[in-house]
Amino acid sequence: MLIDVAMLNAAIALFTAFVAACLLMMSRQKWQQTGVRFFFFFSALIALGHALNSANRWHFPSWITTTLAIHLILLGGVCHWWSVQTFFKREPEWTQVLSCLGLYFLLWTCLRSLNYSLAAALLMWGVIGSTNCWVLLSLIFVRQQLPRRTLIVLGLGFFLVGAVYFESIVEDAFFPTEINVGDAPPLTYITCAVLLIMAQIAKGMGFLMLVNDRLEQTLRLSAELDALTGLYNRRGFFRHAQLLQAHAIRMQKAVLMLDIDFFKKVNDQYGHQVGDSVLQEVARRIHQVVREGDLAARYGGEEFIVLCYETETKVALNIAERMRAAVENSPIAVNELMIDVTISIGVCCWSKPELELESQIAMADSALYMAKNTGRNRVWLAGSEDLTSQSSFKPLNPTNMLG
Repeated sequence: MLIDVAMLNAAIALFTAFVAACLLMMSRQKWQQTGVRFFFFFSALIALGHALNSANRWHFPSWITTTLAIHLILLGGVCHWWSVQTFFKREPEWTQVLSCLGLYFLLWTCLRSLNYSLAAALLMWGVIGSTNCWVLLSLIFVRQQLPRRTLIVLGLGFFLVGAVYFESIVEDAFFPTEINVGDAPPLTYITCAVLLIMAQIAKGMGFLMLVNDRLEQTLRLSAELDALTGLYNRRGFFRHAQLLQAHAIRMQKAVLMLDIDFFKKVNDQYGHQVGDSVLQEVARRIHQVVREGDLAARYGGEEFIVLCYETETKVALNIAERMRAAVENSPIAVNELMIDVTISIGVCCWSKPELELESQIAMADSALYMAKNTGRNRVWLAGSEDLTSQSSFKPLNPTNMLG
């Protein structure tokens, strides 16, 4: 059976529709992920464009088989860029996009009205190729957020589409050959069709990998976050601390252990729901004081931990004192209750790379124990015996702690 141009376009349409259908079926559980539905719909739009282009065999009007078909492919390419931008939660620059599209349609209409059909066709190929290269550049720009394999597969798809359409410009501009619907296409046309099929498969696989990577990242993050406070849990703290330590071996570091004073009395007097609200508010105030790049986590129960980098002892004590004051200075409002809460903090500072984080946490925990034993609502530096080096404190009466 003779392979003709219409059959090649039908094959491209079939494979593109197949990719869109696979994307739909495999992404149903991830349908709410931003950008997925757009990528599916616009893959279907490209498939429709190639299907209409193959309708030349049945002598459909040229405005359907050529003009409408190519512009559907063009629109699908532009919207693939939109899908990628949306997926990465980057605001598309619609003013520029619409301006470029408007300029394109104006030029294309002028060329068609002047019977410059070849120039109009070259313009269309150029815009489709440029759109796919634009998406490729967008992917390279956000490569830090992508695993390398995903970037390669997805980028390959957009690169192949761009390369095919730019090759079409060279072919039509310098070696124009008129091909009738029923004619056997030249080898270059067959090669381009095969590359377009590969490109659509690569784009579909790449976007599915993108979705799966995002889902895995979300699941991993949810496993490392404390559901109540939104801070890292102990597991998340140690994983991220190991990553940070690898880049900060010789930096001065500090670890802060924090504990809410008399928290059990809050639970006993007001109930665990109020206690949970207190934990959330204390976590929020701690997070407000933590510097960018430092690591804060809920260590367990009413205990929190903060790891600070590039931090001298004086700075670490200042951070701890600001946290203590942030909790003490204003009561925590829960429903109609106003609850006075304070925290005690143990601080340990070190710079020697051979010291293990776990041993320094143990020292900070011992300092926290000293802070509680010497009156609570205070900051205690590990290894310090001189009370004047600690933050000032007021003796507290436990019965007055609940407001």
